[in-house]
Order: sequence, then structure tokens, then C-alpha cells
Amino acid sequence: MRKELLTDTLVYLIAFTYCTIFWGEKMGLNTLIFSTIMTVSLALRYGIKENVSFIVTAIGTMLTAILVVWHNSLVSKIIHIGSMFAMIGFAQQRVLRFLWYGFLLGLYSMLETPRKFVHRFNENFGTALRPAIVIRNFQLSVVPVIVVGLFYGIYYLANAQFALLSDQFWNNLVRYIIEYFPLERLLLFGVGGFIAGGALWQTNYQFFIKRQGLHKESLLRFSRKKRITFPVLGLKREHQQGIMLLMVLNLLLLIVNTIDINYVWFNFIPSSAAEMRQYVHEGTYLLIISILLAIGVLLYFFRGNLNFFTKNTWLKRLAYTWIAQNAILACSVAIRNYRYIEQYNLAYKRIGVFIFLTLVFIGLITLFIKVRDRKTMYFLLHRNAWIAYSIWLIVCCVNWDIFITEYNLKHSETAYLDKDFLIYDLSDKNLFLLLEDQNFTQDTYYKNKLEQKKNRFIEKHQEHSWLSWNYADHRNVKYLMRQ
Repeated sequence: MRKELLTDTLVYLIAFTYCTIFWGEKMGLNTLIFSTIMTVSLALRYGIKENVSFIVTAIGTMLTAILVVWHNSLVSKIIHIGSMFAMIGFAQQRVLRFLWYGFLLGLYSMLETPRKFVHRFNENFGTALRPAIVIRNFQLSVVPVIVVGLFYGIYYLANAQFALLSDQFWNNLVRYIIEYFPLERLLLFGVGGFIAGGALWQTNYQFFIKRQGLHKESLLRFSRKKRITFPVLGLKREHQQGIMLLMVLNLLLLIVNTIDINYVWFNFIPSSAAEMRQYVHEGTYLLIISILLAIGVLLYFFRGNLNFFTKNTWLKRLAYTWIAQNAILACSVAIRNYRYIEQYNLAYKRIGVFIFLTLVFIGLITLFIKVRDRKTMYFLLHRNAWIAYSIWLIVCCVNWDIFITEYNLKHSETAYLDKDFLIYDLSDKNLFLLLEDQNFTQDTYYKNKLEQKKNRFIEKHQEHSWLSWNYADHRNVKYLMRQ
């Protein structure tokens, strides 16, 4: 009982802390403070012994919180929030290993906070909320309230000094509530309560645990007792169908890859920005469709007993060829993207294409392992989820606004420099770089635009306290003070 009371108290304290450090602020140093409180609280509440998934996601959560303070990028904020959800899920049910289950359980736990709050409130106050008791207490309080209100009205009308003091008291109280407890702040307290309650009030939802127990990474051979057709004949038909389909698909993709290798890899002709944009995007869309098709086809044919069919050698060879050709297609898209960057410099989506291609290559490798070693769909999702999580943590370590700005300015003589993109589409983090670059300082038109960006940054920066501190803003302020 004492432990539960301490947990309840901690939930309300964390909610109040969240409301205090994020009110009127943006994500910065407050994110690191809150993440530290949450990580330590979860570790003390549930323990970390033999909970590897919690430890990994806790490290990821703290790393991304530090990166939010360091360069304050949008991607680090998004991955930080997702990592915290997963950390909460793994803390509550240590048997979970699947990253998506941890994330979904963490999210579900927060959505379940109102129910858990009512449950905890009833436990703490016993029968106090029973309708009969509530009605009786209301009846008992009606008469005293009416009597006090009557005498208060008499004194208010009869004594001018009492009325003056009473007006001052109520005016100050209302002003204090409006100033320090506005509706937005109460809502922020509620958000903090959702997070803290979802994390520290344990969820007994067993769905993900039951699903976890059903998942295996390796396929098992199975037999059907009741079947009209002979199993061997059924497998032969499926085997023949797979060979024919993969042969046709490989042939189609071979034609596409041959064209790309000829015109993209070796005989590339530069074109306009609009044509290049369509050139890259079409290749990316084709890649997405092809990869999804590759995964779907191979998962269908290698889902069961066909994995154990003694004469499936050629089917596997065709599957390996199909995977390899998709890897070549991915290389073609990478080269297209590189050509685009070579002519028109870096942008968010162009970097995103390379990140996506990295995930694709890893997905193809795990797909190859799945076919070769007779692995399950769970194997693919489980391994790729953790790999993708690791890659996004690495991505968070780079301040992409600074990286893009430095790269584009460095290559401004050999590639098109989109000045409006650097001023308007990128965040304020690149302000100090633009203020000292001659592409902007010697151009009156863009110098005025840059001055507007600087004024917007100063105005926003003055709205926040030390709780929103981050190194990216600090670097800009330090540079502006030297001017």
C-alpha cells in the first residue's frame, strides 16, 4: 500500500514538473530534465535486471534527449518521443522483445491513464465515490453553504470595508488563477499526467505478451490431417507457379535495370531541375513498389512447407536473383539521387532518399537470410525494426540543417544554390552561417530577407527561458553578440 501511495504521489509530481518546465517553452534542456526523471523513475519502479530491451531504449531515449539539447533538430525530437513510448512499454512488460510491441504498449498505457486514474482514486478513497454516499454528503453540505452564503451577503452589504477587502480578495484570486493556471496550463498538466500515469501505473494488458509467445523466428514444417488433394501434388503446383512467376518478374526487372545501367550509370545526360525531380521521384516510387512486391511474393511462396520441399533449389535461386535485382534497382535510384544533388545541392528529401535506401538494402539482406535459413515473417519485422531504430538514432546525431547549409554553400559554384530554401525552408540553426557568407551579405535583396530571419529568431528566442536552452540557439546568440 505504501509503495502504491508513493507511486501515485510520484505521478502527480511528475505531471506538475512537466507542466512547469514545458509551459511557454520549446523542447530543449527541459527535455533532458524530464527524460532523466522518467528513465530513473521507470528503472526504480520496475527494475532493469534482465530487461535488455528497456536498457537499449532507455539509452536511445537519453541519447536523443541530449541531441535535442545539442542541435534541436526535428528528427531527434520525433525519434525521442517514439523511443520514450517504447521504453515505457518494455519497462512495464519485460518479456517483450519486439520493438513495435513495446512502442504500442507504451502508447496504449498512456491512453489507458484515465481508467487507471479512476481505479487508483477509488482504491485511495474507498467507498467515498459511491452514489448514495455522494448524495448524502451533498445533502449535508447544502445547509452550511446556504447559511454561510447568507451571512456573507449580509456582512458584504452592511460593511463597506469588508466589501472592499472581499472584492480585492476575489479579484486577486481570479487574476492569480488566470495568470498561473490558465486552461492551456491545466491541459499541459493533463498531458504530463497521461505520460506519468501511463508509465508508472502498470498496465495489465496481456495481448502483446500472448502474441510474443506465438512468434518464432524459424519456420516449422507442418502437416494437415484432412485434405482433399495430395500434399505433394499441391506443393508441386505451388512450386511450379512460383518458378514461372519469379522468372517473369526477374525478366521484367532485368529490362528495367538494363535501361537504368545504360542511361543512369554510364550515359547520364544532365537536365532541368523539374526533369531531375521527376527523374528521381519516379525511380523512388518504382523502388518502393518493387521492394514491396518482392517481399510480398517471396513471403507468399516461402511461408510454409515449400521451404522444406526437396526440389526447390531453382525457386530459391530465382528468389536470390529477384533480391539481387532489387538491390541493383536501389543502386540506380541512389545514383539518380546523387546526380540530382550534384546539380542542385542537398535538401531534406534528397537525404531522406539515401536513408530510405539504406533501410532497403538492410531489408533485402534480411529477406535473403529469411529465404536461405527458413525464417518467419516475425524474424523480418523484429530484426528490421531494431535495425531501423539504430539507424534513426545515428541519423539523429547529425545536425542536418547545418550539414545541408555548409554543403550547399561549399558547392555553390558548381551546383545551383537555392538561397530561398536556405533562408525559409531550413530552421534558424543555420543563421550564423548565412550571416557570414558573401552569397547573402553582398546581395541586397537576400540580405534584407536574412535580416528578417534574424529578427524572427531574436523575437522567438526572447520568449523562452533557460528551460528551452539548446546549443544551436546559443551558437546563434553568441555570434549575434559579436557583431
